[in-house]
Amino acid sequence: MKDNNRKAMWAKRNSKPAQWNNWKSLQERGRNTNHFNGYKIIEQKQSSSTGKRPDYFGYLRTNPRQRIVGDAKNVKELTKQNVDQVKHYKSHPFYAQKGVIIVKKTTKVPIQIREYAKNSNITITKIHAKRTPKEKGILDWLGL
Repeated sequence: MKDNNRKAMWAKRNSKPAQWNNWKSLQERGRNTNHFNGYKIIEQKQSSSTGKRPDYFGYLRTNPRQRIVGDAKNVKELTKQNVDQVKHYKSHPFYAQKGVIIVKKTTKVPIQIREYAKNSNITITKIHAKRTPKEKGILDWLGL
């Protein structure tokens, strides 16, 4: 019975991403925002000591001690846990001075969450996310 549970857990872990998930396009578009101008950006940099992996990690080319971390979130509403995740990325081992959260234009950001992020020196930026051709076709067919 244990082997079947392991196989089921392995299958869930290695399954394909949800259909119509445009997180990857959101991440690619987020990299081109003006928050990262002047920074050398490394995407999906994983810390060997803690295993943390922000979507964006960057440092200023002129001053490598000035660092920035960022995360792309494809969610309906931004939560305190999303901000806390970037807040943790800013600490050990990346030691970043700035944080950025990139969300879709349609994401709801409550005022309390925006203030909490601002107090943590984290900027929330809304951008347009591209729809996949399949999603666009289905939504057009539904009249949405």
